[in-house]
Amino acid sequence: MPIIKKTIWLADHRHTAISADALRQMVTAVQSMPEREWHTRVDVTLKLLEAYLQITRQTFSLETLHDARRMQELCEGFIGAFYSSKFIKSTPHQSHRRSMSLLAIFRQLGSTDPCILPFRAISQSKITDEVAGWVLRFENSQLDDDSVWLWRAWFTENKNGALVGFPLHEIFLRFGRPFTERLFTACETCISGGRTVAIPFLKEFCEYIGLLPEDVESSRFQDPYFVDDLLIGFLRHYFSSAEIRHMSVAAQIDHWNHGFGLFVTKYLFGNFMATPARGFPMIPRHKRDKSNTRVLTDNNGVRTKASLLTHFPLELSDSETCELLFGRIQSDFDAVVRWANAETEELWAARQQRKELSKIGIVRRIWSKNSGESKTYNRWLTDPSNPKWLSNAAATYEDHGHFGPDSDSNLRQLFQGHSLSEIAKLLGLPTDASLLPYAALLVAEHPAITTAFLDDLSLFNRRDKQTGFVELDGGWYLVGTKPRRGALNAQQHILLNEQTKALVDQIIELTEPLRSYLKKRNDPAWRFLFLTSLSLGTTPHRQLFSAQSSGDRLLDRLAKRFSRVLPLDEKAALDMARRFSLRALRASAGVLVYLRTKSVTEMARALGHKTYIPKLLAHYLPPLIQTFFQDRWIRIFQSAILCEALKDSDYLLEASSFQTMDELDSFLRKHALKKIPAHLADPENAVAVIREVPSCEVIFGVSNGILAALLSIDLAVKNSTKLPSGRAIYWSGIAGRLSDFISQFDERPDLQKCLIWAREHASATVFRDVIYA
Repeated sequence: MPIIKKTIWLADHRHTAISADALRQMVTAVQSMPEREWHTRVDVTLKLLEAYLQITRQTFSLETLHDARRMQELCEGFIGAFYSSKFIKSTPHQSHRRSMSLLAIFRQLGSTDPCILPFRAISQSKITDEVAGWVLRFENSQLDDDSVWLWRAWFTENKNGALVGFPLHEIFLRFGRPFTERLFTACETCISGGRTVAIPFLKEFCEYIGLLPEDVESSRFQDPYFVDDLLIGFLRHYFSSAEIRHMSVAAQIDHWNHGFGLFVTKYLFGNFMATPARGFPMIPRHKRDKSNTRVLTDNNGVRTKASLLTHFPLELSDSETCELLFGRIQSDFDAVVRWANAETEELWAARQQRKELSKIGIVRRIWSKNSGESKTYNRWLTDPSNPKWLSNAAATYEDHGHFGPDSDSNLRQLFQGHSLSEIAKLLGLPTDASLLPYAALLVAEHPAITTAFLDDLSLFNRRDKQTGFVELDGGWYLVGTKPRRGALNAQQHILLNEQTKALVDQIIELTEPLRSYLKKRNDPAWRFLFLTSLSLGTTPHRQLFSAQSSGDRLLDRLAKRFSRVLPLDEKAALDMARRFSLRALRASAGVLVYLRTKSVTEMARALGHKTYIPKLLAHYLPPLIQTFFQDRWIRIFQSAILCEALKDSDYLLEASSFQTMDELDSFLRKHALKKIPAHLADPENAVAVIREVPSCEVIFGVSNGILAALLSIDLAVKNSTKLPSGRAIYWSGIAGRLSDFISQFDERPDLQKCLIWAREHASATVFRDVIYA
């Protein structure tokens, strides 16, 4: 395990071995240098130099620049460290860039003798004998144990094998190594036993401890009254600044009570610190209404429910709700499926093309004096101007397999003039996020699949047996886990259909080169189904869909992918990118099941819930959908009772109590213009006109009540004192034409009887106010 595991944690370390004056001048020197001389992250490179100096017990100041012997030893030393796997895991190309950048900075600062700077000893394509000697010297040197411990930082793996780091640097600076080791042990125990990748508030808690007065000693943490005051003080300190950080206070309270609180009570009390006199300070809060989660406010102040692909404003008219329910939810869902189908077909076609081209291409070898090949011809094989370069690149990749970072320098020779990431796409390799459409199609077809299920889906177990994609009783299943269902019910078997089985087969074929590369290097990631790589020259890794960022650059990239396939302008594509996630797609799929079946039990079954739990409904169904259907069924039920009881009364229409044109329009569209399904038959014993008709004709559902309503609208419009609404005029025209047709339809005396009854009971006053609404 290298000393520096991840450069992301270097930012917490302070520069102490490099003097302040030297550091300041080094940063200034970079700003005046041509970019080609320091093309790497200088802040990371300087922190790596700081780490090297501390672990080798050295310092660097401006005076060092003028000491030729020390400068020579320093340059050879840090170059040896940069290329050593004992110091940091990096590619030869990265080591070369970092070494060259530091040498360029020293030259810019005015080293006494620039000739001692070993630029020529470093090669971009290989590790020279000189560098190899410096690496060996570094690895055999005696390092400072405390500094090595500090720069190793504090990491552990969780149950999923993810490397998790802890920001304990402030604790170390304040109370030293033994105290920090106790806290690290608690953090390690907490993370290694579960799947979480962070401990809420840990960084802020460590920073707060670092601010304690100088006279506070580590022994005070065993005083229950001190711990009591410490936690209360931290709570006040943190939440007084929560609004400044633009965070959701309600969410932070949940993290405090259930995240940080669990960590402190279970892993810190009685070990790292004493149990306080009053226990952990929980923050009381009202029980959260599940329907109010994932509520966003747009630039116009409109609050929307954001659990689906289609965002629902919290306030809409019935007609607008109908449009969202029966139009946009389905159309948004279908659009994502169309996009996913197009991108999966494109990636698979590229992979198939690679296989075909490799049969006719020529494998390019790394040229050497003993290869017996023409250097010029060898280079021409993959030259961008060669019309057959892609065939030769395909043959080279099939022959060699995935290259990875160890071949970085050789790759740049093999494919000079090409972008390694673009070549990966042309060869049909699963680059970052290219497997997202496959995941989307699996979720759309099987909404029981969650993002966590896909993240943790192992194709092979630890004994190299395929267990994640198996055939059982003639069907093919994905076998994974849904951790939130608990240990006993976590395992899930997803029965695939013909389409989704083909998708999984393709994923396995697409990831085969990456899987082989990882397996040869004993990297446990090879066992997982979803693998990806940034380019030909990077290490493959697991594709974690839950970890995908929603940063502006990634959203723009996703929006471009949408607009390439779907008829969307730039603004609409970006809006869809913001709304899209596998979670939202899954929720939309579940809601569509509900709209199709009108059964929350069926929806729960489709979403993979073990049992139907009513409170879970609010997570998926926006309040408008719930309210719409509840009101609709209640209204139909009430109207059925009233209409049945008053079928011979002159007050039938008054009893139906329509208050707005929206309600009346929705009622008529449902019951007058369409045949009512058998399970929703009109309670008034309506007589339906049922016959085969050409597509240019309309079928009406006719009953006493419907005809009376239509004729009442017609009378109200004809007696109106101002211009009625467009929908009122529309239904008035329908009423006139329908009554004329029925009155002449002698073949159906039963319909003519309905018309006579309706004319007797129609009244202009019933909808006198409604026609203007």
